[in-house]
Amino acid sequence: MDNPISASAAAIMQEEYYRNLAKARIEAVYPLFKQINILRSGSAAEKDKMGKYIDAIRSWSNGDNPALAELEKIQP
Repeated sequence: MDNPISASAAAIMQEEYYRNLAKARIEAVYPLFKQINILRSGSAAEKDKMGKYIDAIRSWSNGDNPALAELEKIQP
């Protein structure tokens, strides 16, 4: 008999794992200080580039079944 609480906890842990991967990937390219600097004084092109990169990674992490190979394809 499956334990629904255990299945639910496993799903939450898996989601958290993918979110942490996404956070690490974003911050490797755009550490928080750099994100703030770009938002405050970056050009429109810099803001757009950063936004598209972050959105692509967030979309990956929020997908139904994120594949690590797909994450590797996302480049700034």
